[in-house]
Amino acid sequence: MTDFRPKTVDTLLEAVSHHRRRYVVALLSETQTMTVENLVSELIAIERRAVDGSTPSPQHVHVSLVHTHLPVLADANVIDYDPRSGTVRRRDLEAPIWPLLENILASDDGAIYPEAVDTSTETTIGPEKE
Repeated sequence: MTDFRPKTVDTLLEAVSHHRRRYVVALLSETQTMTVENLVSELIAIERRAVDGSTPSPQHVHVSLVHTHLPVLADANVIDYDPRSGTVRRRDLEAPIWPLLENILASDDGAIYPEAVDTSTETTIGPEKE
């Protein structure tokens, strides 16, 4: 695969400024390609754990993904999104970008990796490594 560079650092930071877009990036870092439907299911599970236990409606998550979040990530060259097939694929970004994204993702207080939050100090320590 070809390495892609986000348009600018500002564009990258703006692209991951919303929690739902950060969750999409995190999910795609585990599996490089997903369908929109799979993303919706995963995001509902993450947001149920991360927020207050309430469950966003699948329709609301789907609409926000296809009309807002996926286009923003695609415009920033973080993902490839094909609306016709409903496929979302992570782009291989240049190596210096991933540590920045990993630090940003780790700041979500265990929303994506709940096992990595030390609840005694409320400090996020990142995903557990094997």
